[in-house]
Amino acid sequence: MTTDTTEVRKEFKYLNRLRASGAINMFGAAAHVGPVFGLDRRQAKAVVSEWMQWVEADPNRLDIK
Repeated sequence: MTTDTTEVRKEFKYLNRLRASGAINMFGAAAHVGPVFGLDRRQAKAVVSEWMQWVEADPNRLDIK
């Protein structure tokens, strides 16, 4: 995946904005992602895990909103 905003998953953009808000600890983000995107708990945890790996691979991706 590239940092081109047209190719960034909407869930990842949401998680970037959520992180930037400072409203929650990101380890609890699955509880927010699930209801917003209609995911069950397992799916939401998988999305957050994928997002964490995506950001770890390139921390500049946190700037994508």
